[in-house]
Amino acid sequence: MRITSVLCVLLGLTVLGCQKKPAEQSGSKTATGAPTLEELKNTEYTGFEEVSRTVHLSGGAWEGAPYDSRSEVRPHVIYVKDMRLEGDLDGNGSPEAVAFLAFASGGSGDLLHIVVLDRRQGAVMQRANAIVGDRVQIRGARIEGANIVLDLVEAAPGDPACCPAELVTRRWQLEGDSLVERPSGIPHTRLSPEATDGVDWKLKEWNLGEPAPEDPTVTLIYTAGRWSGNSGCNRYAASVSSGENPGDVIVGPSFGTRMACEPTAAAMERRFLTQLGATKRIGFYAGRLALTYAMDDSLGTMLFEPAPAAPDTTARP
Repeated sequence: MRITSVLCVLLGLTVLGCQKKPAEQSGSKTATGAPTLEELKNTEYTGFEEVSRTVHLSGGAWEGAPYDSRSEVRPHVIYVKDMRLEGDLDGNGSPEAVAFLAFASGGSGDLLHIVVLDRRQGAVMQRANAIVGDRVQIRGARIEGANIVLDLVEAAPGDPACCPAELVTRRWQLEGDSLVERPSGIPHTRLSPEATDGVDWKLKEWNLGEPAPEDPTVTLIYTAGRWSGNSGCNRYAASVSSGENPGDVIVGPSFGTRMACEPTAAAMERRFLTQLGATKRIGFYAGRLALTYAMDDSLGTMLFEPAPAAPDTTARP
């Protein structure tokens, strides 16, 4: 498999492997507040291309019937990881929820949708559905005032469809029962190691579907052309620079402290530094940093999530 194609299938591989047992719909007449994540993964949606019927997610997934009796190709809708936003988007004093759904018609692409839902007489109801784009990568998502704001990696003119490399920020406003996109005013840039700056990243998966231990913690921080952090026992640093294409990276040899390590931590450290040194490309998935590495004629992708902010221990009068 080509390195540049790994991130293109990241969405489907990760989410399809994380389906849960369907939960009972909790939106009752006595329920209040914005729909919960569990409700969003087990409710009805409309507005997907090539699907005229209502789609009912069960455990975060829906699979339609084959388009043709002679083919097994069928549409899918998958909830994107555990992404959910909440805020008062229409200014009526009651919060709405924003769901993130990926629609696949059976081809190689995934259309990302954002869907606004609220609660009417206790029941979860869809308000609006907007297409974000094909095979876009989510760097971050938030609500600012009445705006849904997404930081994305998407394809610019000339980018291969498989491998977007344009960093953009886009925003939508809820107007009635429609989502209307408005200019964000933020200039576009290209995908490079600098896109990992400003966040302390914590290793969550060695490869897609292979969780990394919570303890010891492996971290990654970008500073002026270097990645550094805790490799499981010692502190490390390695140079990182842009490769031939946007999103490609060149990682230099790592160096660091030489503390004696407990065997489990030492093995974890060796694996991380080996995979980091073999990293060839960066990307993002559902707010997580994805580092794709090539080793022994095979490819893998480490996933990192933003580390929780340290508690404020400042003494106050």
